[in-house]
Amino acid sequence: MKPEIKQKWIEELRSGNYKQGKGCLKTGEQYCCLGVLCDIYRKETGQGEWLSSNDKWTRYDNFISLFIAHSTDLPLDVVEWAELKSSNPYLIDEKLDSIFANDHLNLSFDEIADVLEGKIPEKVSKYLGPMTLSSVVAEEQDEAGNQGKVD
Repeated sequence: MKPEIKQKWIEELRSGNYKQGKGCLKTGEQYCCLGVLCDIYRKETGQGEWLSSNDKWTRYDNFISLFIAHSTDLPLDVVEWAELKSSNPYLIDEKLDSIFANDHLNLSFDEIADVLEGKIPEKVSKYLGPMTLSSVVAEEQDEAGNQGKVD
């Protein structure tokens, strides 16, 4: 990731300007951590626009790209601009991706900013190592009192 974009992302995550949500990039006035990065892209480049029809569409110059309502992944334009390797970038060396940190570990924006700076919050450290996504989701279900198979 471009260092200057990473620094801006950290600053915006800590700014208090964004209310945190999960499950999609932006819904209403709530953003996931990647939605914040999309908003930075919009402000920095003048491209992309959060439209008012339930914040489900974004417009880029000559085309409209659906990425808000049911997607948590970054649009390709943002991936290329930030020089990321994927639309769901890892925060820690292929061990903790952005969507999992925001939506499943429920890390606050401050904690995600800490991880981007190389600091590992305590609640992240227990998930690093041999645990898989399936085992963490199963643990979350057990804690919530839900039984059942994890696909």
